[in-house]
Amino acid sequence: MNNNIDKYIKEILSKELYVPNHYTNAIKEALYKKEKKKNIKNKKIYRYIVAIASCIILVFGSVFAKDIVKNIKSFFNMNEGIDTAIKNNYIEEINMEYINSNKTKLKIDYMLMDDYNLNLSFCIKIEDDKIKINDITQISFSNMIITDEEHKILYCNDKDRFNEYCKNNNLQLTFNEFNEKYINSEINYYIKNKNQENQEINVVYNLASEMYPKSKKLYVEISQISVEKENTSVKINGDWKIQIDVPDIFYNRENMIYKVKNCSNSNINVTSAVINDTCLKIELMTEEEGIYEDSDSDELKEEKIKEYVNSIIKERELGNGIEPIFTDMYVENEKGEKFYPIRSNSEDEGYNKTFTGNIKFWQTFSLTKYDATNIVKVYLTYKEENIEIELERK
Repeated sequence: MNNNIDKYIKEILSKELYVPNHYTNAIKEALYKKEKKKNIKNKKIYRYIVAIASCIILVFGSVFAKDIVKNIKSFFNMNEGIDTAIKNNYIEEINMEYINSNKTKLKIDYMLMDDYNLNLSFCIKIEDDKIKINDITQISFSNMIITDEEHKILYCNDKDRFNEYCKNNNLQLTFNEFNEKYINSEINYYIKNKNQENQEINVVYNLASEMYPKSKKLYVEISQISVEKENTSVKINGDWKIQIDVPDIFYNRENMIYKVKNCSNSNINVTSAVINDTCLKIELMTEEEGIYEDSDSDELKEEKIKEYVNSIIKERELGNGIEPIFTDMYVENEKGEKFYPIRSNSEDEGYNKTFTGNIKFWQTFSLTKYDATNIVKVYLTYKEENIEIELERK
């Protein structure tokens, strides 16, 4: 029986599909905690949970990468909330000299940082006559690591670089196992400007996470730059090390915390509502009918989970997505101004659902502290019911 289950799960998870770490970790955490409290000892159920978590992620989470490419409209090509922050001078110009290595100069000219975003604008000058700026289609830093003065790793996409840093700084961390010392950062990057005459190119890196530390210094280290052209790619090896003194506007940042004053549906529980310089983040909890009953035998639970997993896989293969739990969402301040969801990355929206029916949902809106009022109202539709949530600043 165990071998059959393992084979079944392995077939599901061996499909060539990308699962963001954030979704895997978040869903597994929510599901495992719930089950452990009930002392269910049959570990086969947990393996099904991992399988269904992966299936849900693949259908629900794949939307965001496409949106990142399409929504190019602001300084960092992100969203209206960051636009608003920049208009209110929540951005820093970095005055630094180019760092020169292997005929390639690199520096950072602008940055923005808050709890959820780390945006960096790079200037690159390539002094190799064989590489023409106008021929470049993409530039990336294949082994970049970003750390701070407390040796927290804010981003690293290279296992060898990660292990080297941990060894040199005596850190007991494991690659892709995230915690407060090792931040799970999603990333997108793009070429913003090209200047053929000066052989200069601007590349923007946008990082997103559930919570960035209030770092006072950032260290950006790059030893390889990947240059993509139409039919070829070039690797430029070098040594570029950048130190940034983070402005106090970023590390002294403060959030506005809101509590529920009224909610038209008592089954909707707002567990968090926070407004900062770039957005409003809300977290909701509710319950629906579970996949199985607590009183079901372990065998029956396995059967129901397997049936549910197969239904999700079938829908994915048919190209169907998972229906959103909450729809028609927007928030409104006391001035009557409306602010809508933003989807710059997968941290902005999502949900976890346990097999017993508990739902955790999070959403991000373009309302910032510059437009916030004492009372903020959230409007949404849930199971064809129009719901109004009134939030009041603490």
